Amino acid sequence: MNSTTIKSYDEKDLSYRAKGIISYLLDMEKERKATEDKLRTSATQSFKIAEFLPYRWNTVKYKGRRRNIHAMCPENVEFYVTTFYSDITFVDDINKIDENEKADKEIHEKNKLIAAENLKSFEALKSLFVNIGLPLRCKNEKSRKTIKDYKDCDYLTEIRSYFKVTAPYFDSYQYASFKNAVLKQKAQKEQEEQTKLKEAEIQKKKKEMESFILSLVAKWGLSFPDGMPGIADVKLALRAKDQYLNLAAAMESVRNDWNDGCGEVEAVLFNPYNRFETAITNELNNICADFNDGRQFRDCTYNYTEIYKLANQELYADYMKLNTFES
Repeated sequence: MNSTTIKSYDEKDLSYRAKGIISYLLDMEKERKATEDKLRTSATQSFKIAEFLPYRWNTVKYKGRRRNIHAMCPENVEFYVTTFYSDITFVDDINKIDENEKADKEIHEKNKLIAAENLKSFEALKSLFVNIGLPLRCKNEKSRKTIKDYKDCDYLTEIRSYFKVTAPYFDSYQYASFKNAVLKQKAQKEQEEQTKLKEAEIQKKKKEMESFILSLVAKWGLSFPDGMPGIADVKLALRAKDQYLNLAAAMESVRNDWNDGCGEVEAVLFNPYNRFETAITNELNNICADFNDGRQFRDCTYNYTEIYKLANQELYADYMKLNTFES
């Protein structure tokens, strides 16, 4: 009887204990599955890597080709552009560059927000690794220190490289250098264009001058045995055609430069044939006898302006037109 009672008690006790253990294991399994589901949901929601927005600087447009100069050192941009690609005409003007710079600054701010979100995703992934028992820090076996120091585990470093947690570098100095290069090239191009226009204008004026000189030679019967004469030779030939024109031109020349005195006027003074001409020559002889400066020929009664009026006006007009080719 006693043995039966003891056996019955042991079976009940074992059954009770087994049920408790099984219930505990089932609860643990449920908790494990719930944790896995939670982590799986968290991973699905959190571990998304957002892409950065591209900067406009990366695709600077040129006429006929595209160049990505984002990777160059900023201080070499101007040298690179003006030296190796000096023949390129830039499509973007200064206003366009300023517009792109402003847009890139806004893009950079957005990229910093994207980097912050990516960092949150990476931190959530690290939490997952901690929950499943993976180590985040490992001993640095390459360290020479007696006490080994620790570093991020290799697997974590590799995974981190896929998360874009730092916004792409943006430096406004790139734009400043590029604008300087553009301005320099534009200035050089404008200077070349101005030089070409000036040379074309000179050639055009030279042809007009030669054509006009040939017309004067034919019109006034001038003779130049040595070929095409210069303006100075033609002016002297025209002055020789009219004594008043010759005298007035000499007076005006001395008025403009009297460093050599009034000898030029004295050399062309003519012999008077009437009282009017006598009055002119007397006044000019008196000025030359007491010559101070060329302004006397401007301020006298028979000044060069009045004497020009006495000359053949058609001849005078041709003579004055020659002066336009000297300026």
